Amino acid sequence: MTDKKELVSLVVPVCNEQEVVPETYRRVTAVMEAEKVPYEIVFVDDFSTDSTFEILSGLAEKDPRVKVLSFSRNFGKSAALVAGLDHASGEAVITMDGDLEHPPELIPELLRQWRGGYEVVNTIREYDRTVSLFKRTSSAFFYKLMSKLARVKLPTGSTDFKLYDRKVVDTLTSLEEKNRFLRGLSIWVGFRQTSLNFKSPKRAAGMSKYTPRALFRLALDGITAFSIFPLKVAIYLGFLVSFLSFVYLSYVIFVRLFTERAVPGWASTTASLLLLGGVQLIAIGILGEYIGRIYEEIKRRPNYIISRKVGIEGKARKEERGKQ
Repeated sequence: MTDKKELVSLVVPVCNEQEVVPETYRRVTAVMEAEKVPYEIVFVDDFSTDSTFEILSGLAEKDPRVKVLSFSRNFGKSAALVAGLDHASGEAVITMDGDLEHPPELIPELLRQWRGGYEVVNTIREYDRTVSLFKRTSSAFFYKLMSKLARVKLPTGSTDFKLYDRKVVDTLTSLEEKNRFLRGLSIWVGFRQTSLNFKSPKRAAGMSKYTPRALFRLALDGITAFSIFPLKVAIYLGFLVSFLSFVYLSYVIFVRLFTERAVPGWASTTASLLLLGGVQLIAIGILGEYIGRIYEEIKRRPNYIISRKVGIEGKARKEERGKQ
């Protein structure tokens, strides 16, 4: 076992979490003080409209280990995680949610696994019966779908509560793609990995930002980021409809030539047109999703824009590496 005593960075994205931020800071610092290792906490404020930034700024003034980044607008949790990784200085970097659904008390075990030689330590959330049936079933369906369609195998319940070794962070931040699904990328990059299970406590305060629409968007991002299978589905569906149409056309010709049952009508024609039109719209929608991603990539716009920094001087490590 290697004895790693270098700086540990904690990356915590937050958005409108004024009720819970002080408690998050208290519990994280209590755990890290008990570990007796140097550390920093990088809070990334995703354009909160409440007092979250002011509270974080106050914490940074009292504690130099607290760093704060604030976005110019809401860029989303994925961008906040990327910004935190870009600015984290630690030899080990832990990403976790700021709402305390990722218990800070698990951090010592993450560090123990890292000191034992693992370079990525994942966490798997175990849902109990207090979690809604919709969330449990939708989560299980998403991860099974990802494992079937994508080139990465995400275990059911994977979260953004992870520990990355510095070499893994440098690899992730060197990637140039704009749409980054970090849960998948953290598996895709490889390195020595292990996983820990935990039971998620209830939110300390506030409401979850993951609405059904946000969950659907997350699933779509994950699938299209790692798989072209939806494009293949459109092809398979096109062949299937073409085959069925050919069978039906053969039946129509038979009825017309060899029976007296050929009655002019609009029902079958309308049904066929609607079916073909629906398939075409699905295929166009799938193509549009991928073309839209290409369009976003070629514009080369940044993943995020920082409007304010507290406790952070200079540029991100990624920017400094680019000069070398």
